[in-house]
Amino acid sequence: MKALAAIIAAATLAFAVSAQADEAKYGGQVKKIGAYEGELVVKGSDVQLYIIKDHKPMQPTGGMAASVKLFVNNAESSVELKPQGDKLAGKAGAPLSGAVRAMATLTEGGKELGKAQYSLSAK
Repeated sequence: MKALAAIIAAATLAFAVSAQADEAKYGGQVKKIGAYEGELVVKGSDVQLYIIKDHKPMQPTGGMAASVKLFVNNAESSVELKPQGDKLAGKAGAPLSGAVRAMATLTEGGKELGKAQYSLSAK
């Protein structure tokens, strides 16, 4: 009986680890967005979203875009992100600092692919 319990515990742990988000590679926070993962990075007024598919960074397609609502010190603002090299990028109206909460909506060809909530520190 103990062996069966150990097997079930090991299988549960393996599933939990595989379901976790990938490690942040750019200093942001990684969250699941639909069939993808996205690492959101906020540095000053720069807002960047790196797309990850199958645990590998992915070049965003020309049709991909994201809308990010930022919440800082009880103020709300929005940033539209467009493909820029290996990421989706945009600029906030003013440099951000401290704790940032964000809601990102990823789209492709105008169709919503998914949403993710982030809680991170602006750099």
